[in-house]
Amino acid sequence: MAGAEQLASYNLVEKGSMQDQTIELAIDPGEWLGRRAANRFSAADVECLRTVRTKKQYRSSGLSWEDFCKQRIGVDRSNADAMIRKLKEFGPAYFDLAGIIRISPKRFRQIAPWVTEQGLRHDGDLIPLETSQAVRLACAVKELGRRAEGDSGSARRL
Repeated sequence: MAGAEQLASYNLVEKGSMQDQTIELAIDPGEWLGRRAANRFSAADVECLRTVRTKKQYRSSGLSWEDFCKQRIGVDRSNADAMIRKLKEFGPAYFDLAGIIRISPKRFRQIAPWVTEQGLRHDGDLIPLETSQAVRLACAVKELGRRAEGDSGSARRL
């Protein structure tokens, strides 16, 4: 339980003025660990990780970035860095969609033109990025991905 107690002492929510920003972890340790177990991090979670890494705020814990990720966040450094890269490349929409359905970065790249903050555009409809729409989203992503693969396949044959 020591890990959970240490985790509770951190809160990945920025507070303070622009000149004096500190990181306090206000997230419930059980909730954070549950997200980690499900491998479901929100864009806000990853943005906080990016801030901690960029501003080297993990140093205040006396840990390296690698050890901070492993001991305090529960993922290895390479996974944390990969999540930060996905946020930079795709923005929050990737995490919104990935929180509802399984989607690889490769597939997201294929369907990105049809993803908006409001939802996924498919055959004239806008499917909201909501858990209640998971089946529709999964089917639309699959179809749009197939279309994209077909388009790139025909371009390669030319």
